[in-house]
Amino acid sequence: MLIVSHDVAADIAGTQTGHLIPWALERGIDLRTADAVVDPQLPEPLHGEIVAVLGSAQAAYDETKPWIAREREWIRGLHAAGTAILGICFGGQQLSRALGGTVTRGAYSEFGWTAIEPSPGHHGVVGAGPWFSFHDDVFTVPEGAVELARSPLCPQAFRAGRSLGVQFHPEFTPAMLPPWLDERETQLKQRGAEALDRAAVTRTTERLAPAAAEAAYRLFDSFVRTALD
Repeated sequence: MLIVSHDVAADIAGTQTGHLIPWALERGIDLRTADAVVDPQLPEPLHGEIVAVLGSAQAAYDETKPWIAREREWIRGLHAAGTAILGICFGGQQLSRALGGTVTRGAYSEFGWTAIEPSPGHHGVVGAGPWFSFHDDVFTVPEGAVELARSPLCPQAFRAGRSLGVQFHPEFTPAMLPPWLDERETQLKQRGAEALDRAAVTRTTERLAPAAAEAAYRLFDSFVRTALD
C-alpha cells in the first residue's frame, strides 16, 4: 500500500495514519509513504499496490496551491488505470473531484463522533458507526459511482469501480485526538463560535474507540476485497 499524506510533520506522521498501518501490518501488506505537498512528483504504484490518500486541512477546491490540482490529476490517472484508491476526508474529496464530482463548503461542520446511515444493500461496506468526523467541506458522489452511506449533512461514502471515498475518518485513533482538539479549538476561536467541550469529546472517544477500531478494520478489509476482484 502507498499512503499519501499532506505536509504532515515527521514526528506525528505515524500517529496520523491511525489504524491504517497496524491494520496493514497485521494483514501482511507492505507499506510505502509519500507526501503530496513536499514531493514534486508522486510515485507510480507498484504492480498490485493499492493507494490510500489521507486528510488535509486544505480545501480540495483551492486553486492557489498547485499541489492540490497535481495530486488530483495523479488520482485521476491511477483510477483510470485500475488502481484501487481509498480516499479519506480530503482524500475522498480529491477522489470525488478527480472523477467529476464537486466539493463545496458544507452547511455546517462535522466534528466528533457522527452517526451515518448506510445505503440500502450496502450495510456490509460502511457500518453505521459512529465514525469520527472532522471537516468543513463536503463532496458529491460522482456520476457513475454508488453512494454507500450518508449523514443528514452530506454523502459520507461512495464506491467508484475499485476505489472508495469516505468523508469521515475510519483511521482515527485516540492518539490523534489531542492535536485535533487543539486545531478545532483554534478554528472555533477564529470564527467566534462556542467553545469546544474537550472533556465530553474525550469521554465519548474513550467509550467508542474499541468498537470503532473493529469497524475500521472491517471497512479496510472490504476495500481490499473489492480491490482484488
